[in-house]
Amino acid sequence: MNYLFAMESYRRRGILTAIGSDAPITHPNPMNSFFGALNRRDIRTGDTVGPGQRVSIKDMVRMFTYNGAYASFEEDRKGSLEPGKLADIVILDWDLLRADPAHITDVKVRYTVIDGQIVYQAEA
Repeated sequence: MNYLFAMESYRRRGILTAIGSDAPITHPNPMNSFFGALNRRDIRTGDTVGPGQRVSIKDMVRMFTYNGAYASFEEDRKGSLEPGKLADIVILDWDLLRADPAHITDVKVRYTVIDGQIVYQAEA
């Protein structure tokens, strides 16, 4: 169990690891995946599993963005905000890099932008 989803071990060895919410198989909120990777605790029971595999918030964001695009051979047009790439983004109500990992599931999406169009806007 200490090496289940061994993201930190992979990262240290230079293996690009992508992660996602696994929707629709599990809960579609990606913050649940963030919680698990950052805290290595079961969100329901609080049990710790493989604490040596915790990753930083910055690494987690990269796993969701650039590494996800890399895993699908699309890093030339997705995964980072650069000229010539798609600008599909979410705007959150917290700065993830300053968020407390224990409360990461409290972060909410305010806007989702795909192809330059707002496709989701949270109620005020």
